[in-house]
Parts: sequence; structure tokens; C-alpha cells
Amino acid sequence: MRILIVEDHWQLALSLKQGLQAHYLVDLAYSGAKGKFKASTQTYGLIILDLFLPDTNGIALCQYLRKSQIQTPILLLTKAQKIHYRVQSLDAGADDYLTKPFDLREIKARIRALLRRPQPLLPTILQLNKLKLDLTTHSVYYDQQLIELTRKEFFILQLLMRQPGQVVNHHALMEQVWERPYCQSTNTLAVHIYRLRKKLQQRCGVNLIQTVKGIGYRLKKLD
Repeated sequence: MRILIVEDHWQLALSLKQGLQAHYLVDLAYSGAKGKFKASTQTYGLIILDLFLPDTNGIALCQYLRKSQIQTPILLLTKAQKIHYRVQSLDAGADDYLTKPFDLREIKARIRALLRRPQPLLPTILQLNKLKLDLTTHSVYYDQQLIELTRKEFFILQLLMRQPGQVVNHHALMEQVWERPYCQSTNTLAVHIYRLRKKLQQRCGVNLIQTVKGIGYRLKKLD
């Protein structure tokens, strides 16, 4: 079983990893962007998510994951004592919450309880009309014909397909695909988008990736 911990306090994150790794494989993410990327591109049995992150908050990240059809159980960690934070967390899609500070024995018990629940079948294919992206084989097809993509092209397309018709900004793509919180130039991204757009257009016959000048890119919804 693999668990993702999204926690910006690196000492707490490492302590949790050390406490859990005897029974689970544990990945760490120290920001919301990195947590979003890992949760969107890998399969986890459980996500442990801090409410307050330097670049976002756990509620917004919960909402994003649920809208992206990622139904992995989420245990949210919070220092907040106010009840409305806990209500918002559960309404956003978190399965449980734990108030800091906490005992390692309690978080282990919460994890066991969440993992005992029947797990929904997770979607392994993203589809937009005839365009299909297979998360298990890292393959992309249009009308059942394979489109050869590089690893980064695949991840870019995956992120765009999770939000069809919505603009994904330059820096969000750079942070999630290259895991760089600060980038001086978007030229590298532009080159990958150009190649990806060309490959898709050759197979689909239409330009699927639209540029929103100065902001980012969006995947055109097909009728």
C-alpha cells in the first residue's frame, strides 16, 4: 500500500514517514502543487493532507482531486480548532480529519479505519470524445489509433484532460510537470506544448490545445 503525505512542515512529514514506513510505502510532497501532481499521476491507497499549505489549502486541493475523479481516501490534518474548517474539509471531499498535535498511534488507527472501507473502483481511462488516455499503460489513443508521446507530453495532456475547457496556467503546468515552484521562462513548456499539439493535430485533424495568451492553455471540448 502506497500513501502520499502532503505537508509543508518537513520535520513533521519526515516523522510521519518514519512512523508509517514499516507498514506502508510513503511518498512526500512539501507543497500543494507537488501534491496535486503526485496524486494526479500516481495511484495511492490514501492521501494525508495538511489544511494549510504555502501555495494553496487542503480544502481547495480536496475539491480539485474530487472534481478530477480521484476518489482516494483523504485524511486531512489541521491545527484549526474552529468547527467550520472541519465542516468545509468534509464537504470538500475529505474522508476524515485529525487535529494537530496528534499521537502517532491515533493517525495509524485512522489510516487503518479508512483503509477498511470499501474502495471505489478508480477510473484508469480519461476520455474526451474519441481521445483516450490510459493511466495504467501511459498510452494515448485517438479513434483507437496510438499517439506516441514523451513522458512529459503525456503528463501535460493528462492535466489538460482532467480540466477540459478550463485554462491551466503556465506556472501550474511547470510546477506539476517539472516540479519547479519558480521558473524564469515558459519557453520549455511552449516547446512541449507545440510538439504535443502537432502530434494530436496530425491524428485528430483539429487543433485541440488552445493558447490563452499570457495565461496558459486549455483543451478544446469536442462535440
